[in-house]
Order: sequence, then C-alpha cells, then structure tokens
Amino acid sequence: MREVIHQAALKLFLRHGYDNATVDDISREAGISRRTFFHMFPSKEDVILAHFDGVGAQMVHLLATRPKAESLLVSLRQAFKPWLDLHTGDVELARNRIRLILETPALRARHLRLLDSWVFLLAEQCAQKLGLPTADGLPRLTAWVAIATLDVALHEWSHQQDDALLPHVDATFAILGDVLQAKPARPK
Repeated sequence: MREVIHQAALKLFLRHGYDNATVDDISREAGISRRTFFHMFPSKEDVILAHFDGVGAQMVHLLATRPKAESLLVSLRQAFKPWLDLHTGDVELARNRIRLILETPALRARHLRLLDSWVFLLAEQCAQKLGLPTADGLPRLTAWVAIATLDVALHEWSHQQDDALLPHVDATFAILGDVLQAKPARPK
C-alpha cells in the first residue's frame, strides 16, 4: 500500500508540482481515504522520503564491518551500497524522485536534514576507523565530504540520460581520492 501511495504521489507531484498536489489528491489517486494516507505517512514529504528510512543505519553497519586495513575512503564508498540500491531497478522512477527532491525546497531541506543525521552516525564509525575521539572534527568532516560526494553524483546523474548512477558515484569518489592525496596539513 505504501508503494501505491508513493507512486500516486510522485505521479501527481511530477504532473502538477509538489505544492499543487494535496493529500486529498494523492489519496484519491491512490484509491484510499485521507485517514489511510496519514496512517501510512505523517506528511507529503514522507511519501517521497520514506524510501530512505533505515538507510543510515544500514550504511553505518556496513562501515563498521569493513576491513580495518581498508582505506576510509574505500570503506565509505562500499558502505553507501544501501543508498545506491535505492536508485537502481526502476531508474526513471528513481531519477524522477531525486529530481523532485533536488528541485523542491521543502523536500530538499528535509533531505539535507536526513543527510545530516547520516553524517552524525557515520562520523562515529569514521572516528573509530581513524583512531580519533568522536569529538574530533576530522571524522565529522570526513563523513560530510563523503555524503557531499554522493550528493554531487546524484545531481549529475539526475540531469543525465544514462541509466547507471554507479559510474557517477565512482567518478566523484575518484575525484575526492585525488583531492585527499594532496594531504593538506592539519592545523595544530
């Protein structure tokens, strides 16, 4: 039922715009009552962003289980598999969902808050992998840079016609790897 509601909402958002499609419109399109809508989703934003539920915890788990000898950059890239999996399968649906998130201020703001929550979770694992205290700025910065790398790849992919997101992610991580090779000195 959640997927039916999601599909109906996405269809209406793309056709009429996010702000012009109401919960009543979505409920009617999905063939459900308004009450059922709110039983499934707390808000219109959640209809689109619910696909990301649990992804942060999955990424943290994967990061925690990566080999200790592996570079943090490689570990982070591998830990993002659950996030990448959300954008495979029905590529046009995934691309439309991402375009909607990127182009709708309310959804973009909510998505950025979600990414921030992932950064917090990932930073703890980055700190452990780097052998630093969680309060050190480097683990949080590392997690943010990795999340920003994914965001850049999403932006690029959402405006391309190719189906594969993975090459965009790999290319942005390769650029990040080049930047990190410069190894700027940390202030003391």
